Amino acid sequence: TTTSPKMSAASPADEAVMVAPATFRCNRKRMVLMIRVALHHVHPNQISLRTTRTGIDLQTGGRRRYRLCREYPRGIECDDSRTTAAMNGSMLVIEMPILKLTPIGNTPDGGLSAALRPAAATPMPPVGTKRKAPAVDGPAAAPKKKVAKKALAATTTSGEGGGPGEG
Repeated sequence: TTTSPKMSAASPADEAVMVAPATFRCNRKRMVLMIRVALHHVHPNQISLRTTRTGIDLQTGGRRRYRLCREYPRGIECDDSRTTAAMNGSMLVIEMPILKLTPIGNTPDGGLSAALRPAAATPMPPVGTKRKAPAVDGPAAAPKKKVAKKALAATTTSGEGGGPGEG
Protein backbone atom coordinates (compact mmCIF):
# COMPACT_ATOMS: atom_id res chain seq x y z
CA THR A 1 0.00 0.00 0.00
CA THR A 2 1.16 3.57 -0.66
CA THR A 3 0.19 6.84 0.93
CA SER A 4 -0.69 9.92 -1.00
CA PRO A 5 1.51 13.02 -0.59
CA LYS A 6 -1.32 14.85 1.16
CA MET A 7 -1.59 12.27 3.93
CA SER A 8 1.32 11.74 6.26
CA ALA A 9 2.05 8.62 8.24
CA ALA A 10 2.57 10.67 11.43
CA SER A 11 -0.49 11.86 13.30
CA PRO A 12 -0.75 15.42 14.67
CA ALA A 13 -0.16 14.06 18.17
CA ASP A 14 3.27 12.79 17.09
CA GLU A 15 4.47 16.24 15.96
CA ALA A 16 7.46 17.65 17.79
CA VAL A 17 6.60 20.15 20.49
CA MET A 18 9.09 23.02 20.64
CA VAL A 19 10.28 24.61 23.86
CA ALA A 20 9.14 28.22 23.89
CA PRO A 21 12.05 30.69 24.19
CA ALA A 22 11.51 32.65 27.40
CA THR A 23 13.33 35.17 29.59
CA PHE A 24 12.74 35.59 33.31
CA ARG A 25 13.32 39.05 34.82
CA CYS A 26 12.99 39.92 38.48
CA ASN A 27 12.30 43.55 39.40
CA ARG A 28 13.38 43.66 43.04
CA LYS A 29 12.20 47.23 43.54
CA ARG A 30 8.62 46.58 42.38
CA MET A 31 8.73 42.94 43.63
CA VAL A 32 7.47 41.66 40.28
CA LEU A 33 8.59 38.66 38.21
CA MET A 34 8.29 39.32 34.48
CA ILE A 35 8.37 36.43 32.02
CA ARG A 36 8.59 37.13 28.29
CA VAL A 37 7.81 34.25 25.94
CA ALA A 38 8.26 34.47 22.14
CA LEU A 39 5.30 32.77 20.47
CA HIS A 40 5.42 33.24 16.69
CA HIS A 41 2.29 32.45 14.65
CA VAL A 42 0.21 31.73 17.76
CA HIS A 43 -3.17 33.36 18.40
CA PRO A 44 -3.99 34.29 22.02
CA ASN A 45 -6.97 31.88 21.94
CA GLN A 46 -4.53 28.99 21.37
CA ILE A 47 -2.53 29.64 24.58
CA SER A 48 -3.07 27.58 27.72
CA LEU A 49 -1.31 29.22 30.69
CA ARG A 50 -1.19 27.72 34.18
CA THR A 51 0.88 29.31 36.93
CA THR A 52 1.59 27.98 40.40
CA ARG A 53 3.35 29.44 43.39
CA THR A 54 6.72 28.02 42.26
CA GLY A 55 6.45 27.42 38.49
CA ILE A 56 4.84 28.02 35.12
CA ASP A 57 3.25 25.65 32.60
CA LEU A 58 2.45 27.08 29.16
CA GLN A 59 1.16 25.11 26.17
CA THR A 60 -0.06 26.19 22.76
CA GLY A 61 -2.18 24.49 20.15
CA GLY A 62 -2.74 25.16 16.48
CA ARG A 63 -0.12 25.44 13.77
CA ARG A 64 2.86 25.98 16.10
CA ARG A 65 3.04 23.91 19.26
CA TYR A 66 5.11 25.26 22.12
CA ARG A 67 5.53 24.06 25.68
CA LEU A 68 7.23 25.79 28.61
CA CYS A 69 7.24 23.99 31.94
CA ARG A 70 9.73 25.50 34.40
CA GLU A 71 10.19 26.50 38.01
CA TYR A 72 10.92 30.13 38.78
CA PRO A 73 14.64 30.92 39.10
CA ARG A 74 16.46 31.01 42.46
CA GLY A 75 13.54 29.64 44.45
CA ILE A 76 11.28 32.66 43.89
CA GLU A 77 7.67 32.25 45.02
CA CYS A 78 4.91 34.30 43.35
CA ASP A 79 1.25 35.08 43.97
CA ASP A 80 -0.30 33.08 41.13
CA SER A 81 -3.79 34.44 41.84
CA ARG A 82 -2.71 37.93 40.69
CA THR A 83 -1.00 36.87 37.43
CA THR A 84 -1.44 39.19 34.45
CA ALA A 85 -0.66 38.17 30.88
CA ALA A 86 -0.78 40.27 27.72
CA MET A 87 0.14 39.52 24.12
CA ASN A 88 2.30 42.23 22.51
CA GLY A 89 2.75 41.23 18.88
CA SER A 90 4.35 37.79 19.01
CA MET A 91 5.57 38.25 22.61
CA LEU A 92 3.58 37.02 25.60
CA VAL A 93 4.38 39.14 28.67
CA ILE A 94 3.47 37.61 32.04
CA GLU A 95 3.79 39.61 35.28
CA MET A 96 3.41 38.16 38.76
CA PRO A 97 3.88 39.74 42.21
CA ILE A 98 6.70 38.12 44.21
CA LEU A 99 5.95 36.72 47.66
CA LYS A 100 9.33 35.22 48.58
CA LEU A 101 12.66 36.38 47.19
CA THR A 102 16.10 35.04 48.08
CA PRO A 103 18.78 37.68 48.75
CA ILE A 104 21.28 38.43 45.99
CA GLY A 105 24.23 36.08 46.21
CA ASN A 106 22.48 33.44 48.28
CA THR A 107 21.35 30.19 46.75
CA PRO A 108 18.06 28.55 47.79
CA ASP A 109 19.98 26.00 49.89
CA GLY A 110 21.39 28.80 52.07
CA GLY A 111 25.00 29.04 50.83
CA LEU A 112 26.77 31.74 48.85
CA SER A 113 26.92 31.39 45.08
CA ALA A 114 30.31 30.55 43.54
CA ALA A 115 30.64 34.01 41.98
CA LEU A 116 30.37 35.77 45.34
CA ARG A 117 32.56 33.50 47.47
CA PRO A 118 35.74 35.26 48.63
CA ALA A 119 38.95 34.23 46.91
CA ALA A 120 41.31 32.40 49.25
CA ALA A 121 44.52 33.00 47.26
CA THR A 122 45.13 36.74 47.86
CA PRO A 123 43.66 38.60 50.83
CA MET A 124 42.47 42.15 50.22
CA PRO A 125 44.32 44.98 52.04
CA PRO A 126 42.42 47.01 54.63
CA VAL A 127 40.27 49.85 53.36
CA GLY A 128 42.17 53.14 53.01
CA THR A 129 45.61 51.64 52.34
CA LYS A 130 47.35 51.69 48.99
CA ARG A 131 48.55 48.51 47.37
CA LYS A 132 52.25 48.27 46.65
CA ALA A 133 53.41 47.20 43.20
CA PRO A 134 55.51 44.03 43.06
CA ALA A 135 59.29 44.57 43.11
CA VAL A 136 61.01 44.55 39.70
CA ASP A 137 64.77 44.01 39.31
CA GLY A 138 66.99 46.01 36.93
CA PRO A 139 67.07 49.61 35.64
CA ALA A 140 63.34 49.64 34.95
CA ALA A 141 62.77 49.42 38.70
CA ALA A 142 64.32 52.87 39.35
CA PRO A 143 61.68 55.54 40.01
CA LYS A 144 61.35 58.28 37.40
CA LYS A 145 62.28 61.82 38.35
CA LYS A 146 59.53 64.39 38.41
CA VAL A 147 60.18 67.45 36.24
CA ALA A 148 58.92 70.77 37.52
CA LYS A 149 56.52 72.62 35.22
CA LYS A 150 58.71 75.77 35.24
CA ALA A 151 61.80 73.85 34.14
CA LEU A 152 59.82 72.15 31.38
CA ALA A 153 58.50 75.52 30.12
CA ALA A 154 62.01 77.05 30.14
CA THR A 155 63.44 74.28 27.96
CA THR A 156 60.66 74.46 25.36
CA THR A 157 60.64 78.28 24.93
CA SER A 158 64.34 79.10 25.24
CA GLY A 159 65.64 81.48 22.54
CA GLU A 160 63.04 80.95 19.82
CA GLY A 161 61.00 84.10 20.54
CA GLY A 162 57.67 82.32 20.89
CA GLY A 163 57.24 82.96 24.58
CA PRO A 164 54.86 85.42 26.21
CA GLY A 165 56.03 88.97 26.77
CA GLU A 166 58.52 88.94 23.91
CA GLY A 167 58.01 91.45 21.23
